[in-house]
Amino acid sequence: MVVISDQIINDVYYRLADLSEESAGSLMDAMAIEQPAILAYLMANASELDTDTESEIMMFTGVVLWQCFKEANPSLPSISEDMVDAKEQANIELMQRMDEMSLNGEADSVQTMLSEYPQEPLLQYALSALTNEEDEEENENDELSDELIGEEAQGIMLIVFKTIIDSFSTSLTE
Repeated sequence: MVVISDQIINDVYYRLADLSEESAGSLMDAMAIEQPAILAYLMANASELDTDTESEIMMFTGVVLWQCFKEANPSLPSISEDMVDAKEQANIELMQRMDEMSLNGEADSVQTMLSEYPQEPLLQYALSALTNEEDEEENENDELSDELIGEEAQGIMLIVFKTIIDSFSTSLTE
């Protein structure tokens, strides 16, 4: 399996960030044809989030993940709903174990997961989408500013992004 490099991630991210509304719509239409289960999974989870900003970040990051895999693997197979469901369940269980590890004072479980993860750059990118880093500096003096992504949404997004990465990774090794 090809590990998606930081270069591919950056290229895809900036290319998609510059898309016109019409081009973005065309890309979503293509995703509906090529990866309907992934798009449905993203949309269902995005609709559960509290704010439009959270939903937009989830959808954009999910599309970036898909495009990264597609760029590195042009004949990317379509992901089934069953695979998404199985990967999501495994990730929910993993997150529960990581919470238990953290409560027991064990080493940083996220760092452990990253160090052992086969698509570490992609997972790192997905985690960075959750950190609200972009606006921290400009909001430093604004006591009323809210985080872009709430804590609950961060947990949901982490599971969704890791599920997408895991699904594509598995489809390429089968």
